[in-house]
Amino acid sequence: MKKYFTYGSNMNPERIRERKINFSQRKHAILKAWKLKFNKIASNNSEEGYANIVPDENGTVEGVLTEQWKVFFMKLKTQAYQN
Repeated sequence: MKKYFTYGSNMNPERIRERKINFSQRKHAILKAWKLKFNKIASNNSEEGYANIVPDENGTVEGVLTEQWKVFFMKLKTQAYQN
């Protein structure tokens, strides 16, 4: 099992299930020294951006920590980069 920190729309369990990603646990998590930015440019529209996290020693990002089998983690990671 691999732990995966989710933020933004990936915190929604229904969205993850729609992507056919299985997870065994979900719990609230806080990631210190990072901040949320909308700096990931959409591949199909350069005017549109997606959420991303970037290092920031004063930042905090709230999210959900999930446990997933490695195969599902790789699938989610691949889908995230396609947006």
